Amino acid sequence: MVHTASARLNTHSFSPPSNRDPDNNQVELLIDNFEDVRDGKAYMQSPAFAENPIGVAFEPDTFVARLAGGASATELTRLA
Repeated sequence: MVHTASARLNTHSFSPPSNRDPDNNQVELLIDNFEDVRDGKAYMQSPAFAENPIGVAFEPDTFVARLAGGASATELTRLA
């Protein structure tokens, strides 16, 4: 199956990669960036979040390549 990934934002609490299949159906997946909701809440009260509440851009194809290369969940969801 061929799909097209588009650039997305890592919105701190989750990363929403979005894909379209050959029939132009869109699927968006949410990947939690924190194992515990308390960690996410703490981050949202931090100076780093106050400085950039929108999130950071990431390339889904790079994300997939890192996963295929053996990157851990912690490495893939790291915000910096």
